[in-house]
Parts: sequence; C-alpha cells; structure tokens
Amino acid sequence: MVGAASFKNFFLTFAKFTIGRISLDNNLTYALLFAPVAMYVVLLFLLSLFRMSKNRSFIFLWFFTPIVLGFAISFLIPVYAYFRFIFVLPAFYLIWASAINTVNWALPIRILLTLALIVNISSSIIYFVNPRFHREHWREATTYVQKESTNKTLILFESSLPFAPFDYYNRESLNAKGAFKSFSATQKEVDLSMENLVQNNDKIFLFQYLSGITDPQGLVFKKLTNLGYENISTKDFPGVGFVYEFTY
Repeated sequence: MVGAASFKNFFLTFAKFTIGRISLDNNLTYALLFAPVAMYVVLLFLLSLFRMSKNRSFIFLWFFTPIVLGFAISFLIPVYAYFRFIFVLPAFYLIWASAINTVNWALPIRILLTLALIVNISSSIIYFVNPRFHREHWREATTYVQKESTNKTLILFESSLPFAPFDYYNRESLNAKGAFKSFSATQKEVDLSMENLVQNNDKIFLFQYLSGITDPQGLVFKKLTNLGYENISTKDFPGVGFVYEFTY
C-alpha cells in the first residue's frame, strides 16, 4: 500500500519524470518553479501529436495506458506511486524526441533540444549534489551505529529481521535482531521477545524504519522504556528515519 489515487499524485508523476527526485518543502514555490518546465513538456506533447503514425501511437499507448490504469485501480487498492511506472520512462522521452523531430526548421530544433538538455542536466546536478534528495541513507546510519557501539550493544529493528540494506553495510559486525517474529507487533509478542533480546546489553539502537506499518503503536519503544532503558539521543537519517539510542 503506497498511495491513494489523487490528482496531485497523478500530476506528480509527470513532474518526477521530468525533473527527477528533487523537491522543495514549500509546494507553492515548487509549483511555480516547475511551471515553465511543465509548459515546455506540454508543448512537446502537443508537437508530437502532429504527423501521428502507427509507431507514435504505440509510444503514446505505452506511456499513458499503465499510468491511467494504475490511477484507476488505486481508487480501489491504494497502490499508486510514480516510481512504480519507471518502465514507461523511455516512452516519455521518446515522445520528447518525436516532438523535436516533428519540427522542420533547424533553429527551433536546436532550441527545443537545448532546453531538453538543460532540464535534464540541471535536474541531475541538483539531485547529485544535494544528499537530502538521495533515497535512503543506510550506509551513513550503519556507520553511525558501528562507531557508537560496544560489545554490549544491540541493534533492534521493528520487524522480524534486520533489513537487507543494513545487513549489506553491517557485514555481520554488529549484533542486530528483529524485535518480534510476526509481520506486525503485538503486546504479548513484544513482551516475550524483548526481555530475552535485551539481556546483557547496556546500549540499544532502535531503528524506526517502517515502524508506522509494523509497530504503529510504538510498542517496542515503550517496552524498552519500561525495562529501564533511557532514550539519550535520536538521529535522523533521510529515507531511513530516526535511530534511537537507549542506555541502561
């Protein structure tokens, strides 16, 4: 379950396809800055409608059919998210190319192609130089807990197992466990598992990642507090969420 159908999410798909995973906290500023780029993309789509052929019709069907179907299905099952449609991204840029190719004059072709390159190159630069746009900072989070851990440190995840990105960077150097065995936490299971897990550990790092799904009531956090552990610091890693440090 990743997203309900809404016109905001629908149009966000076109925005993300155009400028990538960059965004601003202020939605109005984001919309105003994207508006000129949006008008350029609309112009390209309109130009591509000229000299419509069988091949161009296929490209339009390739691009619009999955997005429209996914949007419609999401009124029943909330599964709509722009990143799920990455497979139609080639069709998106083929429409750009076909639009530029429609123009017969050399100067407009150069202008349209230059604008396309500017949009893509500038968006890529903004994304790569700004770490906050990068998806999940697992390497930084893992390095942090490795530096702060002792031989009596436990790394806890609010799931049945540690998540694969952590295992990849951890290389079994730290003692990492899932806080419960089932998909989501129950009070009884947390009470039984936590008392065994925390024995002989005077420091615990609790990863918040996906806890809104697996432990929405915060049972693991509460249990650590009830067992006498104190939350002394909290670090926020983009895409990973909070990492809570507890000491006994």
